[in-house]
Amino acid sequence: MGANGKTILAVDPGSTTGFAHYNGKIIEPYTATSLSEVISICNSLLDRTDLVLIERFISTPKMGIHSAYPAIIIGAVEACCIMRNVPYEIKIPAHRLVATPGDVYQKTNLKKVFNRHELDAAKHIVAYQMMEK
Repeated sequence: MGANGKTILAVDPGSTTGFAHYNGKIIEPYTATSLSEVISICNSLLDRTDLVLIERFISTPKMGIHSAYPAIIIGAVEACCIMRNVPYEIKIPAHRLVATPGDVYQKTNLKKVFNRHELDAAKHIVAYQMMEK
């Protein structure tokens, strides 16, 4: 079990979807570039997860047709959670701003390099842990 007694999976949906999984010791980053990869990552991690944090996607008119894909990703992650009885919370994008990249690296002792989406997902985990204290 991790901090606050929870192992946590966080998801930053988009055309490239970032995942971060806190297993009680470190945060491991994952990236999916297709819906099938999103489902595969969820299936491989949800059995070892107590809570899923999903970043709510905010569409803008400028995005046009591309705004539907993140909504599909969110729906797929929610469906995976429901099928495995894993609770999930939808978080606004600003939720992750509580945590800095330095907080992510300091709190996890992780030496891996995150891409932007993985880092945003990891920041949701650290922000959640900071706010749960």
